[in-house]
Amino acid sequence: MSDNYLQLRKILFHGQTKESVLSFSSGINVICGASDTGKSFLAETLDFMLGGTELREITELAAYAEITLDFVTSDGRSWRLQRAVTGGNFKLTDLDEPDSEPIVLKQKYVRGKTDNISSFLLEQIGLPNKEILKSSTKATTQGLSFRNLARLALVQEDEIQHKGSPFWSGQFTTKTAELATVKLLLTGVDDSAVVAVSGDGVSNTSQIMLIDELIAELSIEIKDMGEERDDLASQLTRLEQSIESQRESLTAAQQQLEQLLQQRGLAFDERNKIQGRLDEISELLARFTLLNEHYVIDINRLKSIQECGLLFMHIDVIPCPHCGASPAHQHLEQICDGDVDSIITSATAEMQKTERLLAELNCTVRDLVSEKQRLEKQYIVHEEDYLRLDKAIRETIAPEVDSFRHSYAELIDERASVQQSIDLFSRLDRLESRKVALQSDTPVKKEKVRCKTAFQSLLPIVCR
Repeated sequence: MSDNYLQLRKILFHGQTKESVLSFSSGINVICGASDTGKSFLAETLDFMLGGTELREITELAAYAEITLDFVTSDGRSWRLQRAVTGGNFKLTDLDEPDSEPIVLKQKYVRGKTDNISSFLLEQIGLPNKEILKSSTKATTQGLSFRNLARLALVQEDEIQHKGSPFWSGQFTTKTAELATVKLLLTGVDDSAVVAVSGDGVSNTSQIMLIDELIAELSIEIKDMGEERDDLASQLTRLEQSIESQRESLTAAQQQLEQLLQQRGLAFDERNKIQGRLDEISELLARFTLLNEHYVIDINRLKSIQECGLLFMHIDVIPCPHCGASPAHQHLEQICDGDVDSIITSATAEMQKTERLLAELNCTVRDLVSEKQRLEKQYIVHEEDYLRLDKAIRETIAPEVDSFRHSYAELIDERASVQQSIDLFSRLDRLESRKVALQSDTPVKKEKVRCKTAFQSLLPIVCR
């Protein structure tokens, strides 16, 4: 077991116009503060600077471009890691050698390579080139990465609240490697001595072992669920019936809503159509009022001409007071229109024509006024229909449809949940059928391959 360690000294967020720094010292460092002030984000940043793939984006991070992490190792050397907030490779600087050039370390770990952040950190804590068990069934191993250790050193908030062993992330595919990492830390012995098993002779046996593990997990999940298969089937049947009934109710309510919407639309269109005609009539009446005034003025003018002509005809004919010419020799028609009778006749005819037009205009106005009164009554009826339908839609039918939709959605979700539970039993059946088929293809019972390491003796302690 290695006694080497890393101690954080400073983390710095660097931007063009601002910097934020947090210093650490040997011993316990407590970061406290109100909710949503960056405590969890600080832990995520430390994980990011120790090889994590990406950093969660927050608004406050927009002002910064680079993060710097200073730390010391157990041999007293000081190092500095620099990385862009967007991710990528690292720049490593030896602070004990001011003149040294930064070294680029890759973020991705490659087994057997030393040009990456994981290999460098493992070298500093005395765990380079270590092997951990990847699959106990196939007896395969993988290179130890610092990411295998990071989740044990940096525990995020959601992992604290997670129920289960703190050494296991909950992923079945990584369970063996995670427990092997803990074993390495406790004993200092890796799994490089494990020899992989050849696959042909034990292929079915390996599959059966894997299926057994899957069956065990499914059985635990079904047990935790606390439901029987028959009960779930009955519940699903009842839900199907309820969904069908709710669907019919929802369909009926939607049809009623559509009918009311259509009726409201018709009432709205009729009301607007009537309003348009009323506006047109009002405009016509305004114009006809002006036309009526012109007709009256014309009639009064023609009456004046008629009256003046009649008066002129009754004036006595006498010699001209200016030249003394007798009436027979005055030739009045050469100077002006002296045919008074013709003027009176024309004025009378024109006045009769204008009076006839005025009568027709008055008849048209009466018709328009009558139509306006009739349309105003119809407008009130359609307006009342529109308001009544709109109120029924908003206060009764629409809320009822929303309620049916909500209940229908809840039933659909509940059915999906029940179906998912039933699918667990179906998956269990398929796995058991597959296991039986594999067992029938294995005429000779073969011994299960086991990796006898100190790992087995530590399992009860680790999983406790």
